[in-house]
Amino acid sequence: TSQTQTYVLASVLVTCLTSVIAGNTAFEMPVTTAVDIEGNVYVGELAGKVMRIDGAGKTTTVLDSGHELQDIAIDRNNNIVVAANVRSAVTIYSADGHLVRQLEIPATSGPRRVEPTADGVAIFMHELSRDVVRFYDSDYAEVGLIDVSESCAKARPDFGMFDIAIEPGGAIWVANLLACGDQYTLRKYNRAGELLGSWSHASPTAEADADSAIPALADIFVTNTNLYAVLNLTTAKGGAQVDVWTTQGTFKYRASVGGLTQIPIRARVTGTDVLFADMDGEKGIHRVPLNSLEGGR
Repeated sequence: TSQTQTYVLASVLVTCLTSVIAGNTAFEMPVTTAVDIEGNVYVGELAGKVMRIDGAGKTTTVLDSGHELQDIAIDRNNNIVVAANVRSAVTIYSADGHLVRQLEIPATSGPRRVEPTADGVAIFMHELSRDVVRFYDSDYAEVGLIDVSESCAKARPDFGMFDIAIEPGGAIWVANLLACGDQYTLRKYNRAGELLGSWSHASPTAEADADSAIPALADIFVTNTNLYAVLNLTTAKGGAQVDVWTTQGTFKYRASVGGLTQIPIRARVTGTDVLFADMDGEKGIHRVPLNSLEGGR
């Protein structure tokens, strides 16, 4: 049985400091990151380049897709999956940047996000009037599809699906940006497409303090126990804010991540840390200890 809950919340700020990775390397508008099985960090720049940072901090350009990037991910074979900001463009490259294959997806699709799964990858696509998540196995045969479109009867238009995150156990989280008059909504599905729950933030009627405003969504990521919603708002003192929920849909608190100068476009969990892409920052990629976002009230 699905459940729908709406929250209007005051902020509980947990401040987290960041460290910058990659030595003295500066990136040009990084928008996404990924981590391979050896712990190397990959950074996708908006213009299309993908850079690799090894354990010693050395940065190498692995490939240039030639298209504006939406997202990258590393699959089970340590290949790089690139979703570009052109229709039907999802391309798989080897770890050294050689073309492996072009993924065949419907011509009407606009790929937005790529997430690794236990048996392959999941790709969020906007297809004409619907939002879908398509599942592929390790050989890139399509093995499933769920329609996660959300109808909206309220005055404010539905801005559509914005991001996905997949729990280690396989449940799929879907986030909507400015959906149906709310600031953001979170929905949870199983692999069969059954809605397990729905939660949203309602727009406050009046809010004078920018630090405690409930803003729209920038990104989500998930662990075994928590769902993290990166918010489309920087604090008055700089940095970004992250709403922390349990994977059962209970809001816990809001964390403030210092050291960021621009809204993070993408956040990835890597072991005990989270990597934030900072488009306008001096270095561009920030590493935040995950437990600092789980610090409680």
